[in-house]
Amino acid sequence: MRPLGMWILIAAIVLLSGCPQAEADAQSGGGDSNPATTTAPDTASEPVEKEASQPAAGDEEQGEEEERVVIAQTEKEDGPLNYRYELSEVSDGYLFSLIVTNISKSALAITYSSGDTREFTVVREEKTLWSSNAGLRFTQAFQTKMLGARESMEYSAHWGGKVREGEDIGTAPFTIHAEHKPVNRKATLTIEDVTLPKTPAEPAEPGQPSES
Repeated sequence: MRPLGMWILIAAIVLLSGCPQAEADAQSGGGDSNPATTTAPDTASEPVEKEASQPAAGDEEQGEEEERVVIAQTEKEDGPLNYRYELSEVSDGYLFSLIVTNISKSALAITYSSGDTREFTVVREEKTLWSSNAGLRFTQAFQTKMLGARESMEYSAHWGGKVREGEDIGTAPFTIHAEHKPVNRKATLTIEDVTLPKTPAEPAEPGQPSES
């Protein structure tokens, strides 16, 4: 039998010979083939909802409505529909607009018997001076528009402020009508005693006397 001291010496040699390999494994990352990852997440797979929701350049300008100065307006409810009728001054004259809103909690089917869906008129002393439908021809076929709950649609027509003969409407008050013409629910809105704002005189040309 070998003395105890010899066994202790052999064990020490074995332990010392294994340390370099263990240190090398620690430095090289060996021993664990699937370590826990601490890398930053892959940003390419993240949603880009914020970027997608931003409007493209120029969208705001394209979506802008023309500036309106309201001259006269009225509003009324008729069953599930709300009507707002306005006459506004715009850059190239005047604009009639009829905004139809479904105030119910369900969608509505609005049916027309032809393309004649609405009409705006200017009347004085029971005489029609101007109509948005004058000289127009309409499709003679039924059509249906679906108007969702709380949704609106707008009908509009431009007017140059002149009567049928091409003369200015003048300063005397007049009445304007808006007629919505669905088969199942017709409505007429009226605004009386309407006058147009005075148009400022155009500046005189150089060398010409200005109007007083």
